[in-house]
Amino acid sequence: MTKVIEKLSNIADNFDVFIVDLWGVIYDGDVLFEEAIDCLSRLKDKRIVFLSNTPGRAHATLMKLFRCGLPENITSTILTSGELLNILARDKQLHRLISIKAGKYFYFGGDEHIGLLEDTHYKRTSEIYDCDFILATGLPLVDKCAFDYHDILMEAVNKDRKMLCVNPDIYIAKKNGDTYYCAGHVAEYYQSLGGKVFYVGKPHTLIYEYLFDMLGNPAKDNCLAIGDGLNTDILGAYKYGITSLMIDNDAFDQDFSQLNFQPEYRLSKLIW
Repeated sequence: MTKVIEKLSNIADNFDVFIVDLWGVIYDGDVLFEEAIDCLSRLKDKRIVFLSNTPGRAHATLMKLFRCGLPENITSTILTSGELLNILARDKQLHRLISIKAGKYFYFGGDEHIGLLEDTHYKRTSEIYDCDFILATGLPLVDKCAFDYHDILMEAVNKDRKMLCVNPDIYIAKKNGDTYYCAGHVAEYYQSLGGKVFYVGKPHTLIYEYLFDMLGNPAKDNCLAIGDGLNTDILGAYKYGITSLMIDNDAFDQDFSQLNFQPEYRLSKLIW
């Protein structure tokens, strides 16, 4: 049974490590949530780590947060889906994980993350028929949807090319109400066409395994995962055996009763 709490300070003493999502929890991609930052700053003698599905590299994402005004003393520990992909590529683990024989990929996404594999032995090709797999970080144009790229995606399906989805989120929402599709939306559509997808990011356990290795494998019962994504943050924590806190952003109409997993705690927004 999920327990509704009024503020993080109600349960903070029960945990030593706080695994915090970014978008929707502490900022909207551009603007930090002041109350959330104040809340994190009050977690004295606690370990805070950011775990995000963004396809951006960890250092670049952290620098963006600092430019937005995040105090540098809150944390410097971060793992992103994009960073994990780069680690896997540099360690030459992708061949094993997605069962490919060569290293040419077709990039599907916006310009911001086009260099995600540039420092690895994988090579980008501009022709989908020439690739060994598809690297999906989102949509090439933010005002489109996956259906708009049906023909090129269908060509890849017909050639039995696997898609590597870096960011399993379906969409993200900004405070002003604008929403944008993520790579998870593309992957979902690709699967509906009959394509095969390998996901990098929450809720899949690989990203948690790497995170806990980074942290020195702390006891799971001392960790609290905080996120606003039921099917990413909360499901991922459930699958990995971590207590979770769902940030509902004032939308307490969600009914968890029919699910086989639930967050242990709910909070309208991250406040102390």
